[in-house]
Amino acid sequence: RVIAGRTRCLQRTPGASLTNFGGVDRIKTLENLEVFESWAETRLNCDNRIPFHFASVELNDSTREIVDSVKGFLDRHKNVRVRLDSHCGTAAPDGVAAAFSHIRGLAILSSVCGSDDDDGEPMRIDRSRVLVRAWGKQISEKVARLDGHRFAELAQEGRGWVEVSFLLPPSGEDDEPICLPPRPQYFNANGVCPLVINYHGPLKWPLVTNRRRQ
Repeated sequence: RVIAGRTRCLQRTPGASLTNFGGVDRIKTLENLEVFESWAETRLNCDNRIPFHFASVELNDSTREIVDSVKGFLDRHKNVRVRLDSHCGTAAPDGVAAAFSHIRGLAILSSVCGSDDDDGEPMRIDRSRVLVRAWGKQISEKVARLDGHRFAELAQEGRGWVEVSFLLPPSGEDDEPICLPPRPQYFNANGVCPLVINYHGPLKWPLVTNRRRQ
C-alpha cells in the first residue's frame, strides 16, 4: 500500500519521480504516506514561497492565505514540523540582511503560532514545531543567477521570501527527517550557512500534540 500510494502521489506531483524527488523513496510508513498524500493536494506542493514586498516584513491578504494553509496542515498532522527558510533580496545592505531575514521568518512564525495575547484563537500551534532559519541574502544572490529558477524573479527584484518545508519523522533506520518538498541543492553550497536559527539540537519524534487554550 505504501509503494502504491507513493507512486500515485508522484504521478500527481508536477515533475516528480522516485529518482528526482529526493527523499520520497524514504517514505516507508503509513503515517508518512498519509502526510505525503495530504501535502501533494495542497498549494504548497506547487509553490512553497511566501513572498514579501520590497523592504517589508508585513503580511498581506495573499500571504496570510498561505500561512493559513501551513497552520491547517500542522493542525491536521500533529507529528510534523515546519521549517521556515527566510531570505532577503539581493539589494539588502550587508549590515542588516541577516536581521531583516530573521524578522521575516519570525513574522511567519508568529502568524502560524499566534501569541499569548491572542484572544479566542481557534488553532494554536506549539512553537517548538516551527524552525526558523535566516539566510540573509546568501541564497538570493545564488538564485538570482539561475535562469528560469522559480525564485529568481523575487531575488532579482530584491523582495525576498520565506520557503516553507515540512519535516516528517524519519522512516526505518534513517536518522534524518523527510523534507517536503526536497531540500534544494543551494542550501548545501560551499560557504553557505544560516546566519540565525531559532532551534539547536537534534529533532526528536514523536512530537507532543499542539497545545490548545483551555
